[in-house]
Amino acid sequence: FQSNTYPQTYNQVEQATKTDQWINSNVDLRGKVAQTGFFASVSHAKQAGAFRFLNGYERNSGRLNVDQLIGSKLSLQATSFYSTQKEDGANQEGGTGFFRLSRSPAFVDQSLRDAQGRLYIRSDPLNQGSQNGNPLYYLEAYDQAIYGTRFLGSLQARYSALDWLDFNGDFAYDRGTSYTTWLQDRGFRTTDVDQSTANGFVQNSSGDSRSLNTSVGAAARPRFFNNLSSTFTAQVLYDAQDGLNQTGYGERLTVPGLLTLDAASLNKDITSGVSDVRSLSYRGGADFEYDDRYIVSFSMRREGSSLFGSNQRWSSFPRIAGAWIASAEPWWPVPALSLAKLRAAWGKAGQRPSTTAQYETFTVDRSNGNLVANTLGNPNLRPEI
Repeated sequence: FQSNTYPQTYNQVEQATKTDQWINSNVDLRGKVAQTGFFASVSHAKQAGAFRFLNGYERNSGRLNVDQLIGSKLSLQATSFYSTQKEDGANQEGGTGFFRLSRSPAFVDQSLRDAQGRLYIRSDPLNQGSQNGNPLYYLEAYDQAIYGTRFLGSLQARYSALDWLDFNGDFAYDRGTSYTTWLQDRGFRTTDVDQSTANGFVQNSSGDSRSLNTSVGAAARPRFFNNLSSTFTAQVLYDAQDGLNQTGYGERLTVPGLLTLDAASLNKDITSGVSDVRSLSYRGGADFEYDDRYIVSFSMRREGSSLFGSNQRWSSFPRIAGAWIASAEPWWPVPALSLAKLRAAWGKAGQRPSTTAQYETFTVDRSNGNLVANTLGNPNLRPEI
């Protein structure tokens, strides 16, 4: 190239990229009427991305929050959020876009098309290697779209029964859905001799995840003596997570342009999964502070979870801690050091097992319908401590 310059050259990066929109717009509304406060907003975001033939990411969302004070002792707070999003180009070319772009010679016009209007699969017709692929072809020929929705909602309540006694409760719900379509259409071209690739494939998948948690509790702060303050807490928590996913796949498309799974006639495959997790826990604690410098804290959590083995559904997690603020002593000799604190604590914590760790699992051999043992399972599975 240095001794014989090309008669015409192209900027390969500029051919593969574009200048496109980046939008982030938001409208807010905030107000208060008597003892009711509210906040509402809607927003739109779009990141079209830098590569040609990709639409990028787009999201629309809305939010509504309300605060309500009832009398002087009861307060309520509600929040909600909903969004929809769509994107494409999530690794749809298998991560080879940048790689093929780095192999594209300076004399190549990536945008040239054949008599049927298709981008040329090879960037260099004189080089027949498998790495010699037009990076734009894969971005245009693959058809991928990812859709999703998200809803978040919560309700919190607090009741101050006495100056030293409070009750509280909350409820929260979270749901996310997704739907993905992926089409490698009939007639898809490749730099290798591969008839199955030219026959195309279609894949559709969907997911739905839901999470719910709620709790009720109380906090008491009696003062037994002038120089002794205390706090007692109690709480009950419950949470649940449900998940569902389904995927359908098939090859050798009968006709091009269809996203329906029944357009495939070979290697049809269906997979799905369901998860269901529940947990319930009880928590209690007591904190004492004497003379503003001697602190002792006790807590206990008793937790039951469906992730634990059937013989070990419940586990306990105690904790004790103490602290001494030496700088609060009358004899403290270094006034310039405003805080000197010694602290010690002991407790137990546990990590939950995975969803399927406790179960004996099998794999279905699709060739003969037999069950093949996969994992042994453990009914005595406990949290990792």
